[in-house]
Amino acid sequence: MNRWLIGLGVIAILLAVTNPSRQDFNDWAVRYTAHKIDQQAQKEGREASNSERVVGGALVGLVVSNLPIKRRNFVLFSIYSLDTDVVQPGSDGENFPACAVGVASQFIGFKKC
Repeated sequence: MNRWLIGLGVIAILLAVTNPSRQDFNDWAVRYTAHKIDQQAQKEGREASNSERVVGGALVGLVVSNLPIKRRNFVLFSIYSLDTDVVQPGSDGENFPACAVGVASQFIGFKKC
């Protein structure tokens, strides 16, 4: 029984230490956008250039860092949410996630919170 409690305590401490910050969210948004640029280029039958990724990532980094993003910190994880007026559907029906859960230095995007 004690080993289980110690193990749970260690996991809780690790999750608390790796709870992502707002800066981590901004970095994730840039990587997410670069990945979407790559996917769009593949749909068009080409490879995305480095300049496309850099410019797209820089623009998103600038915009996301200035957006009012609500962070709810639950110590072990955080929930980041954007105003639904900011997140508009793209031409392919996909959009930037309106909500992202950050846990263990990773993010999972959702359409709704």
